Amino acid sequence: MGARAVGIGVDGVNYHLTRLCRRLRAPNRTALVARAYVLGLLDPEAWPPEVAGPARRRGGAAGSNS
Repeated sequence: MGARAVGIGVDGVNYHLTRLCRRLRAPNRTALVARAYVLGLLDPEAWPPEVAGPARRRGGAAGSNS
């Protein structure tokens, strides 16, 4: 999905990337993507990268009490 698909322009993309970099304490886009993988926010088994589902982000299966 690109910027056009969600209706934002270059400035909007840069705004959101800057906010994500600050929130995840990443100095640049490359570090942001790496940090997102480490935190489980992106699915390492998907290409192109996809947002990981809630179960993956919590570190276990959905509904588990671990």
